[in-house]
Amino acid sequence: MDYGLQFNMPASEWLEAFPLGNGHIGVMLHGGTERELLCLNDDTLWSGCERHYAKPDFRDNLEKARELISDNRKRDAQNLIEHKMLGPFSQAYLPLGDILIDFSNAGPADPGYKRELSFADGIARIDCAGVHRECFCNYPSDVMVYRIENNKPDSFAIGMKSQLKSEINAHGNDIEMGLIAPGNIIVDDVSTFHPENNIISYEEADKSLKAGCLLRVETDGQVTAGKDRLFISDATQTVLFYTSATTFENKDPAAYCARTIKVAVEKGFQSLRAEHLEDFSSLYRGVEIDLGGKDQSTEEIWENCKQGIIDGFAVSTLFQYGRYLLLSSSRAGTQAANLQGIWNKDLIPPWWSNYTLNINLQMNYWLAHRTNLAACVLPLHTCIRRLVDQGKITAETWYGMRGSVSHHQSDIWGLSSPVGFEDHAIEGSAAFAMWNMSGPWLCLHLYEHYLYSRDRDFLNESVMYAFTECFLFIKDYLVEVEGVLNTIPSTSPENSYYGAEQERLAICVTSAMDIGILTEFLNAFLALCEITADPDLKAEAEQIVSKLQSYKTDQGFLLEWDGVDEEADPGHRHFSPLFGVYPGSHLLPEYKEQAKNVLLRRMGHGSGSTGWSAAWGILLFARLEETDYAWDSVRRLMSRHLHKNLFGAHPPGFFQIDANFGFTAAIAEMLLQDYDGVLCPLPALPANLRNGDVRGLRTRDGHTIDIIWREGQVQVALWAARDERIQIWFHKYPVVEPEKPQNGISISGNRATIQAKKEVEYKLVGRETAACCPADRPESGRRPK
Repeated sequence: MDYGLQFNMPASEWLEAFPLGNGHIGVMLHGGTERELLCLNDDTLWSGCERHYAKPDFRDNLEKARELISDNRKRDAQNLIEHKMLGPFSQAYLPLGDILIDFSNAGPADPGYKRELSFADGIARIDCAGVHRECFCNYPSDVMVYRIENNKPDSFAIGMKSQLKSEINAHGNDIEMGLIAPGNIIVDDVSTFHPENNIISYEEADKSLKAGCLLRVETDGQVTAGKDRLFISDATQTVLFYTSATTFENKDPAAYCARTIKVAVEKGFQSLRAEHLEDFSSLYRGVEIDLGGKDQSTEEIWENCKQGIIDGFAVSTLFQYGRYLLLSSSRAGTQAANLQGIWNKDLIPPWWSNYTLNINLQMNYWLAHRTNLAACVLPLHTCIRRLVDQGKITAETWYGMRGSVSHHQSDIWGLSSPVGFEDHAIEGSAAFAMWNMSGPWLCLHLYEHYLYSRDRDFLNESVMYAFTECFLFIKDYLVEVEGVLNTIPSTSPENSYYGAEQERLAICVTSAMDIGILTEFLNAFLALCEITADPDLKAEAEQIVSKLQSYKTDQGFLLEWDGVDEEADPGHRHFSPLFGVYPGSHLLPEYKEQAKNVLLRRMGHGSGSTGWSAAWGILLFARLEETDYAWDSVRRLMSRHLHKNLFGAHPPGFFQIDANFGFTAAIAEMLLQDYDGVLCPLPALPANLRNGDVRGLRTRDGHTIDIIWREGQVQVALWAARDERIQIWFHKYPVVEPEKPQNGISISGNRATIQAKKEVEYKLVGRETAACCPADRPESGRRPK
């Protein structure tokens, strides 16, 4: 089934527009009738420049903070961190400008107006009063193409503008725009982003990025150039070709644009359209889903969601929207998807539209491999490599330690140091700024790619480099206390607790989040050392594992910090102590009940209050096989955290794309789980989705799986990527013995084991029964080779 966005009116604001992109070029298409607006972005257009900040006294202050924590003076340690140990915040992802088309002769939209965006082909279409328009962003040729077809000759004007310092020149059939990015952006208020005393500085224009873009018009009408716009007359067919570049990757952006547009025009509209369809659709159609429900327009979906009326069609639409958005914002050779993917309209966007590393960047890519978009993770790998390289400088010049370290915030320049204000302290900023475990977490994404691809060159060249550098820092940073290794100071990202004097604190000794990340990281590192046959590194890692601080519990709850502390925000949006449930898995089954208690308590106090938080909640409940709670979180996200164009919403009305990406990953997790070497179809299928099918999901071993379910019966078809033993646990569905046994399959109750052969298809059927199925998950103990 095809899904998309459909409206019967133009967008009245940016958050009603259609997002289009090719990873490099981002466009928000409004579809106006009297005035068309295309808001433009370039993935490499950021403020600032590469800088290496330094805190010469950081290491001395780190040791002082450790002494204060040892003396149980955590308030003093936190004050020291917030006043003397933080550096500048990240730079911002910027809007490039706008294309404006004046259709003033056309008049308002007629009753037959239609605006559609197809996820399957990445083409937006607008029909109104005898005018048909199409727009798409072509990845292979790196151009945006916009065609206008009239049923009678028409006249209109085309112009460009930018919020940045710019120079616009129209000549012949072209509009050229050159821009200068601010050399520095300093945000004074990290919650509103709009106070007047924010600083947008052009003082370092010699160091900042320069950008260029070129718009060319091909038409059967007449073109007249004004100073900064083109006038089109007597046209029935008009095509706009557009591209952009910055000095981040091109020494001469204008020359790049001229070459790119020349090639695109020579190919022509039809060839570019066919090229785009072959590229885009072949990737998008890797996964198909149908969860039932009634076909609805986007307006109907949004209105129903606000009332809590959610069906399979709405869920399927939002699932495929996440895949569409990743495919449009993250392609090989482009930058990683940031907090807004690739689409931003503000000079100072919420949280700088940067790379936030304590959940948000990682969540952007949780869906990629599982939903068959491995091609989209390559920009993340580039981002991680840049961060590891910059993190080596931070580890040496700040910490005086080996290896690589990064904290909670980064940008296109690879910022890796702890952030804050240097002239004054932000009360409580240690809760986010002094968290330094993003490097090991990001390494796990590299390991994940290896698990799916089994690419040994990638393992040797990228995975081991990042893991080894982060491992060296971990070794140096850990502090041994009475034979136990601890992270000191430690925090649980952005959360805080009340100390003995009821003061709000964030600093502790080895948070549960740190234990979770280090456990997953070290387990992966041990597996890698086995694969690469490095006994020395393996022995060092095993020694750390044997001494690493363990989880603490109290009255059936997993503890978030280092003691039985009262949470300052019981409904906090982060689920950091549950890292070992998802995206990790090592907390299961030993700490399953304690983890579930933490999750239920937090959700009971209002967590899931942002789009991405609600998505993480779905994932956690699904992993814990709490189907009803998972569905409640689906309803929470869809009823509270969507804008009208189904962009993810973040209070108080911001756009943040991790809700979209996280939702797709969460629905995939409800339909298929795969950890510890065991596949489980439909582990958290809600009653509302009684019938459906999903085709093309990928497992961590690179296999492809289809799942079809109808009224209590599930059919699984699996295509093996390699010769391998595969375990499938049908959970609630005992496996039916086939009339004609298949070679390599053995069945026992609700379990099946496949001795798979490469490229062979295997089929299994499970059928729900009234009898209770055994709930124990089989253990594999298998590590990838």
